[in-house]
Amino acid sequence: MKRAICVAVAALGLVGWVDPKTAAPTISQDALKAEEKRQLAFVISSRWKESERVKAVAFRLALANQDLCADRKRRTGMDVFVLTDFPQRYREAAVEVLKVGPELTITEVVPASPAAKAGLRRGDALVSLNGAPVPTGAKAREGFIKQLASALEKPGPVTLAVRREGAVQELTVEPVSVCAYDAVVEDSDVINAFADGQRIHITRGILRFAADEEELALIVAHEMAHNGQHHMQAQARNSIMVGLGGLLLDGVAAAYGVNTQGVFAKTGARIGAEHASPEFEAEADYVGMYYLARAGYPTEGVENLWRRMAVETPGAVFIKTDHPVTPERFLAIAATAREIEAKRVKGEPLVPNMAADSKAH
Repeated sequence: MKRAICVAVAALGLVGWVDPKTAAPTISQDALKAEEKRQLAFVISSRWKESERVKAVAFRLALANQDLCADRKRRTGMDVFVLTDFPQRYREAAVEVLKVGPELTITEVVPASPAAKAGLRRGDALVSLNGAPVPTGAKAREGFIKQLASALEKPGPVTLAVRREGAVQELTVEPVSVCAYDAVVEDSDVINAFADGQRIHITRGILRFAADEEELALIVAHEMAHNGQHHMQAQARNSIMVGLGGLLLDGVAAAYGVNTQGVFAKTGARIGAEHASPEFEAEADYVGMYYLARAGYPTEGVENLWRRMAVETPGAVFIKTDHPVTPERFLAIAATAREIEAKRVKGEPLVPNMAADSKAH
């Protein structure tokens, strides 16, 4: 359509074309295709490195703090894909970078995880799990995740048969109990991270923002603490309880012939969900610092993240929304670091202090 319009306008003599005056190099189609292939490989490689970076930090935190988390599961520390899981244009790059094939293939092995200790590698093609063939076909990954989850519900090791360089070998994996919250990377440039009660979501934007692994660990630990303290479940309960009160008001209004269109119930649900949000955020900062320390990460100076965050969002220095202001977060994290160090010196357990009227999970 665009070309047709240009031709029509030019035919009427209404346009005097202005073209570039220099003679840039001519790029062949073969060279263009080759560079396209290389860049797709860079995309796959970059995305996988980001995922591996987040999962390595999350696994370390989840392993060290499983006794503090509300939910626990046994994990092996690996991920698998089949070639058809990738869009058509990325498949050649996936083969090159991840060594993935038509069979279920291990594409990620978390360092120091049970899978790594057992000797599993990227590119290993899965043959069987505890003697049972692994799923095949387009939904093989989904089927294997369920098969493995079922196997991990039982105590003891799991045996994986893999094909490596044409030979099949069996490897024994000793799963470990960890906080049951998987970490995923979101393809977004927004500097953000969030928890949904089951997963930890880290954007590519905040991955670039984190100055080092300690800052990334602080971010992941904060989100893990949200899940570990069941903050989402608490907010849902608050929303329901206050929403029910609003529903009663809607009912009273209806009895008098007034149609509120559910405004009281909706408003109540929103108020309930927002109740104690800054306090939940502060608790996630506090508990997250203990997660950080127990996983062996340094805690001194990590509060500087919030000075750098203030540069990105200056309004957060003095405007309190559903999060504490950045100066408050900086000072609270620094105080928690001192609290943790004092416990270390005294030889006390590194567990968060509980409020006098609270009960531990």
